Amino acid sequence: VVDVVEKHMGFKTMTPVQQAAIPRFLSHQDVAVEACTGSGKTLAYVLPVYHMLYQAALSVSEENDKDDKVNSQPQKSKQDCRFKGIGCIIISPTREL
Repeated sequence: VVDVVEKHMGFKTMTPVQQAAIPRFLSHQDVAVEACTGSGKTLAYVLPVYHMLYQAALSVSEENDKDDKVNSQPQKSKQDCRFKGIGCIIISPTREL
């Protein structure tokens, strides 16, 4: 995730909002942020959510790969290995976005 943000999105440093919120998100704490427009709130929750969903999908895929090898079943399609279920609920006022 950090590589994508730095190399492809062009961000080099985090805003104060992101510095405060992202570690809390990644440690599975509830976070509420009130800050002015342009403070980095959106990336402060989107990046950790993306990271956690990506890690969950990798975990599911690895477990499916192990099961396939043990049970000698044919390789499942990529769609079968995706994370299924609700991964995140974001509540945000629409007029702000």
